[in-house]
Amino acid sequence: STPGPDQAQQLGLPTFGEKVISSMALRPGSRAAVVLWKTGRPADYASALEHYDECVKKTESKGNKSTKGLVKLDVWMRTGLPKKVAATRSMSKEDILKVMQWKLGRGKFRPLMGRLEGNSEAAVVACSEAAFSSKSLTPKARVKEITKLAAIGPATASAVLEVFAPHEFAFFADEAVDATSIGRDYTLPRFLEFNALMISKATELGPDWTAATVSRALWARAKCDVYGIALSSDGTPQRGKGKSEPASKRRKTK
Repeated sequence: STPGPDQAQQLGLPTFGEKVISSMALRPGSRAAVVLWKTGRPADYASALEHYDECVKKTESKGNKSTKGLVKLDVWMRTGLPKKVAATRSMSKEDILKVMQWKLGRGKFRPLMGRLEGNSEAAVVACSEAAFSSKSLTPKARVKEITKLAAIGPATASAVLEVFAPHEFAFFADEAVDATSIGRDYTLPRFLEFNALMISKATELGPDWTAATVSRALWARAKCDVYGIALSSDGTPQRGKGKSEPASKRRKTK
C-alpha cells in the first residue's frame, strides 16, 4: 500500500503537500528498497542478497528479448570478467558489448548497442587501460576515462568499474538509486554521490560488504517485491538460499 505523508517523510520519499508522489518516480519494487536503506539491519541486507540469483533468473524468464541470456551474463560479470580484468588490466570491445548487454537486461532497455559497436577495439582497450590504471586516480577520473567511449555514460561506466574494483564502485542501478532517495539523474555528479553512499553503507554493514554488494542487495530487494519473493521478518530468507558467492570473496580488488 502507498505510505501516508508522515511515513513517507520518515522514509525519505518525496511528497507534494499531503500527496505522496513516490509512485510516479520510483521503479517497480523500489519502495521496498527504500525501506531496506532506511531501516535495514545487516541481516536484512544479507537476506536480500541471498535472493539475488533468484531475482536474476526471474528477470530473464519474465523479460523479453533484451533479457535473454541474462543469467549466464551475470555469472560472467561476477566471475569470468573480473579474472580477465585482473590479468590484463583492460577490456576488449567484445567485453564492453557484453557488459552493455548485461546492463540493459538487468535494467531498462535503451537502444545503445549500435553506437557502442562503433567504438574501435583500440579505443576500448586504451580507455579501459587508462581507467584501470594502477595510478592513484579518483573515482571521477576513472569514470571519465570510460565515458570517452561512444554510448558509455556514468551508469555503464559504473558496471565496468564495479568489475575492476567492487569495493570502490557500485553499479548505478535505478532501484538502488531510488532506495537512497537522491533521485535518478544519470550524470557524473549524481553517480559520484550515489557511489559514496554505497561505500559508506558497506562500511556500516561490516567487512564482508562492498559498494558493489550493497547496490546488488538493494536491487534484489526491489525485485523480490516485484516477483513476490517473501523475506522473513528476522532478515532470513523464507525459501531456499540463492547461490551468490559470499561477499567476503568479492572484497578483494585484483
